[in-house]
Amino acid sequence: MARVTTHREGYEMEFQQNVDKLTQLKLTGMLEDYRLGHGDPAVEALSFDQRFGRAIDSQVHHTELRRFQNLQRKAKLKQREACVEGIDYTASRGLNRSLMGSLNACSWVDKANNIVITGPTGTGKSYLACALGNQCLRRGLSVLYLRLPRILEAIMVARADGSLSALRLSYAKPRVLIVDDFGLSATTHQESADLLEVIEDRYDSGSLIMSSQVPYVDWLNYIDDPTVADAILDRVMHRAHRIELRGESMRKLYNSVREDV
Repeated sequence: MARVTTHREGYEMEFQQNVDKLTQLKLTGMLEDYRLGHGDPAVEALSFDQRFGRAIDSQVHHTELRRFQNLQRKAKLKQREACVEGIDYTASRGLNRSLMGSLNACSWVDKANNIVITGPTGTGKSYLACALGNQCLRRGLSVLYLRLPRILEAIMVARADGSLSALRLSYAKPRVLIVDDFGLSATTHQESADLLEVIEDRYDSGSLIMSSQVPYVDWLNYIDDPTVADAILDRVMHRAHRIELRGESMRKLYNSVREDV
């Protein structure tokens, strides 16, 4: 005599079939919501439209989170946890809340504008650059973080092995390129020309965030060729928001606070 499938068994069988289909379609967000709601009286009491809306919202959230994580992985930020909410405005560092508020909206990227951050060692230039970079990632904008010494080193290697065109394309592609540690040492004629090419490839099509412990007025002294120096500064500063940090090292300040606790 054939065994009769109970209502509960049929319910569970249908549930597993739906799970398998959602898994096959790679709808991970909807699958997670479906599993969490399975057997929950409060969820099962909702209307079809309400439950379907929950599933859609879950899928949208999952897709946006995966996109952010993928963008963040490719960005290679020096400080991945840096965020605009963590910026310290209490210390006297020259930060303008109004300017930072407008930069947080990321409209400067749509206009292909740049940001130049200068200040003494330890004043938080890299953190600020990474925080603004993370804010761009939240808006779905691609970002790439690099220190200038590594850029110049990579170009030298790429020129030798014939991959220079591909490397320059990788620098031109992101919506925002963060160039950290400009001016740690003076550039040679070739390095200056290489930096100009990186900047030129992005002019009018992408944005830069550049940080330096060298005051902007002294940048010319760190670029070997005066003609190239003028070209670099013209392209960087033509549409740039300038942030000049000042004060003592934030590292020393935080260390002092921890020691006093």
